[in-house]
Amino acid sequence: MMSENTQEILLIEPQKNQGKLYQKTLRQAGYHCQWFSSYSQAIASEDTWPSLLLCAITDWNESLVEHFAQLRVQYPDARLVILIHFSNSELAAKAMCLGAEDFFLSPMDPELLLQHVHGLTGLSVLNDVIAEDWQSRRTLQLAKRVARTQATVLISGESGTGKEVLAQFIHRHSPRREAPFVAVNCAAIPTSMLESILFGHEKGAYTGAVNSRVGKFEQADGGTLFLDEIGELPVELQAKLLRVLQEREVERLGSRHVKSLDLRVIAATNQDLKQKVSLGEFREDLFYRLDVFPLSWVPLRVRRDDILPLAKFFIDRYREELGFQCKVQITEQARSRLKNYSWPGNVRELENVIHRTLILCNGEVINAKDLLLADEDCYEPMIGTTDPFNPDIPTKECKETPPTAGISNEFQPVIDALQRFNGHRTKAAADLGVTTRALRYRLAKMKEQGIDINSVLSASIVS
Repeated sequence: MMSENTQEILLIEPQKNQGKLYQKTLRQAGYHCQWFSSYSQAIASEDTWPSLLLCAITDWNESLVEHFAQLRVQYPDARLVILIHFSNSELAAKAMCLGAEDFFLSPMDPELLLQHVHGLTGLSVLNDVIAEDWQSRRTLQLAKRVARTQATVLISGESGTGKEVLAQFIHRHSPRREAPFVAVNCAAIPTSMLESILFGHEKGAYTGAVNSRVGKFEQADGGTLFLDEIGELPVELQAKLLRVLQEREVERLGSRHVKSLDLRVIAATNQDLKQKVSLGEFREDLFYRLDVFPLSWVPLRVRRDDILPLAKFFIDRYREELGFQCKVQITEQARSRLKNYSWPGNVRELENVIHRTLILCNGEVINAKDLLLADEDCYEPMIGTTDPFNPDIPTKECKETPPTAGISNEFQPVIDALQRFNGHRTKAAADLGVTTRALRYRLAKMKEQGIDINSVLSASIVS
């Protein structure tokens, strides 16, 4: 089983007693938790690589907006969650617009805090891998065999299929299971910061480097380094990565000292790397260095025998979180609906659908209409039912699913920018103030959640 002590959490809580309690609770559960009583202290600290930011908010001011922006730059691959000290929907909405993916009311019971954090870090999901379909079982059998070796593994598959889950599975079944598992999403980190994040830097290596920092390679020493979305790695860094893989040693930016490494590298991609090689966008020698043992995690629509077991797993997980006392049943029609849906967002979309359904459905039974899955003609629920968001308003007949249905505030600015420039990615990225690579990553996240950007843009042109 994966060691929980690889998860790092940065906690910002101005209330001393609450901060100490949360930190103690998280540390006793095996997490690395650093607590700061102010945002300025947290931003000044550079000796941690958190995978989760827990940030308390007691009021709203302009300095808070600036602090959030600095945290997102300093920790681009960390998940951001807000702790709100009183029930204030306007405050929560503002925080979500600044990049937070969720919020919780604080103070909270320590057990509830752990429940939330377990869900955010994904540790509960990784206790076991759901694999009922024969293709999944075959992939796991191959993964178990390669896990016992030191071979580099390249995992391919669509976004949301669970490539990191498979990488974790390999790590847990390897001789390195007690050592760190360190994950890096190469698409989520700005190009200007990626080299420092991967290889580390010394104090004064560049403007703003006020302290030395350990890179991800050094963090993973003795264990496993997972490089997700490796196809997005800039060409200028591919040569340096190749050298590290060949020589098994790393040199921090601004340092002349070379550190030997003992680690296993697992890479993952949702792209055709061979095609990128032929286009000159990915080094051929690096591709063959990574592609020692290739594994493919097929889409959920192909391994349909996994759908219902996964749905049950997520029901059990979120049922407890939402406080359901009784077991939740799925009707035969709902089971059929789940199995026959195409799942463009794969396992991640299935998890989101189950979570949403449990929040919306009343009672202990999930019906087909509760799933709110889009089909060819209409968006569930159908005619004759009521709107689940407002039971007093009957649903209207529809002939076409609104392409913008379900688009959150997180994605709306991207949609607006693409519409302004008729779908031109480069111009839209410049307008948003991000790189085209960052925009592609955002579009991939939208696809995972079932948002067809081409349909959205086409609808706006027609209208």
